[in-house]
Amino acid sequence: MQPSTCAPERNLLIKGLSLACSSVWEYYDFVVYGLMMPYIAQVFFPHEGYFGVAFVFSIGYFGRGVGALFFSFITDAYGKKKALIFALNLMGVSTCCIGMIPAYRNIGDLSTFLLCVFRFCQGLSFAGELPTAALFIQKLYPKTRAYQILSYCLSGTSLGALLASLVVFLLSYACTEKEIVMGYWRLPFLLGLFALFSSRMLYRAFPEEMYETV
Repeated sequence: MQPSTCAPERNLLIKGLSLACSSVWEYYDFVVYGLMMPYIAQVFFPHEGYFGVAFVFSIGYFGRGVGALFFSFITDAYGKKKALIFALNLMGVSTCCIGMIPAYRNIGDLSTFLLCVFRFCQGLSFAGELPTAALFIQKLYPKTRAYQILSYCLSGTSLGALLASLVVFLLSYACTEKEIVMGYWRLPFLLGLFALFSSRMLYRAFPEEMYETV
């Protein structure tokens, strides 16, 4: 009897950790922009400076408001699993794309426009991750465990912010400001690729038949 009771418990734990991991990378991707603002201002806003980079920062929060409505329709139409995986993929792709935008000196205002678009997409996906994860937890876990698993996801958001802070600290410690502005500023954004691996973990943690039930 013990193996049969341990297996479902272990599966639920794996699902909970998968959701927590998704929160880590979702919040890492969203927060890292704010921490990199001093360097982004020099790369994309040589004339506007902090005013321009702060305006783009605010676009992410506008995207969160739009994303709340957007993902409510996505979740109702296609289910929680697809909505959550889409949110993670959108965040990972958007963050990586920010890290690949040519500098203002190369393509001019187009670089600023692309930065605004991808920052908006970050905010859009940010609004869809944690609420959808909370719906997963409500569906999958009994009330005696649901709050514990939800705490993993909430802790994941703090870990994501700490991870972003650590990456930016190590970058600024290892490189000079000029080196970062010339190209190394891209590295923290390219690490957003791990959000795509998180979505793959979720895809494997939740079997295909749960598309209709979760």
